[in-house]
Amino acid sequence: MTAKKDAWLLTAVQFEGVDGNDALLSNLVKGEYSAVDFDEDFLFIDTAPHIMVPSPTGYSDYFYINFEGETFWFDFDAGGPDEGTPIVAGTGIWFKQSGEDCSVTFAGQVVSDSSVPVSTTADEWSMIANPYPIACAVSGVTYSGIVGVDFDEDFAFVETAPHILVPKADGYSDFFYINFEGDSFWFDFDAGGPDEGATIPVGTGFWFKAGTDVTITFTK
Repeated sequence: MTAKKDAWLLTAVQFEGVDGNDALLSNLVKGEYSAVDFDEDFLFIDTAPHIMVPSPTGYSDYFYINFEGETFWFDFDAGGPDEGTPIVAGTGIWFKQSGEDCSVTFAGQVVSDSSVPVSTTADEWSMIANPYPIACAVSGVTYSGIVGVDFDEDFAFVETAPHILVPKADGYSDFFYINFEGDSFWFDFDAGGPDEGATIPVGTGFWFKAGTDVTITFTK
């Protein structure tokens, strides 16, 4: 993946750690970014490479810094070096750095399970990621518990229908899960009709929101 200077990259955790364990932040994320010197005024939070991982209360923040000759990811909540934060495959994370454009890679093993379920909470945006290092189709995964919203010509369904946001060069592509004349399907807002095979690229996280609890299951 390429991280653009001063731009947030919504990316995907696609690997697990050794022997089927969760991947760890400290050895998962690699790249051409540079650490920033620690300072007691915490000015480094404005310039250091920065990772945000979803947590039950919002996000956990990590900054890549130099301290007394050592470089490491600094756990802002704990106030010290990251001590092995586990990140489950299928999690979307944010990455940003203030230097030049750089590559970001992930290390680990391909997920061993043949299917990976990811749970979402009703009426809340969730950052989701395909846990496998292959592209997946928007309509090619299972959404258990999802309920379509009736199509209307005034497009009021965009406020209430299950919604997927996939990053693209100039923003996001929007998909809404609707009912139309007895059929339920993902509606591609850009194309103005049913999704016809849109894919979520390898390494890309995406946003999901629905009015019900939904389990999204990815399969190999």
